[in-house]
Amino acid sequence: FVAEVEAKRDPRLMIFGPPRHGKTEHSQIQMPSWAMRNHPDWLFMGIGHSNTLVVDHTSARMRDVVMSERFRELGGRPLRADRQGLTEWRFDEGGGIIPAGLNSGKPMGRGAKVLNVDDFYKNEQQAYSPAARSKVLSQIRMLHDRIVPGGGVIYNIHRWHDEDAA
Repeated sequence: FVAEVEAKRDPRLMIFGPPRHGKTEHSQIQMPSWAMRNHPDWLFMGIGHSNTLVVDHTSARMRDVVMSERFRELGGRPLRADRQGLTEWRFDEGGGIIPAGLNSGKPMGRGAKVLNVDDFYKNEQQAYSPAARSKVLSQIRMLHDRIVPGGGVIYNIHRWHDEDAA
């Protein structure tokens, strides 16, 4: 995936699996952190079904990784002193993360090199609601407009319903 983004081939990656099987850890935390070590200018937009999921879990864990001594030992750069908060953090080169809930409106007017979506729906009831599925699909279409040319998309999803946004 990272090589495809480097080559500006507009890659798309979908990862499906049940809850608690490491999807988020690998595709939303470790892989983006590794990519940012080599590309501190890449801006990731981390999207989930709620702000709490993305900010308190994903952004916090990624920030811990990129602020670690091990990250620096491997050649990672330090974060900007004025951009180290959970709600958005950046490197001097401009890369970092914009974490947001799917319906937060935060991504409007902003672009990213990689759109990283972790779970569209909070639970099975939401996934089975035609109105909720329609709203999610509309939000996902809007988010695709936020990706810079050549950038990539990762969907990390537990499939609840055959007609979900995946």
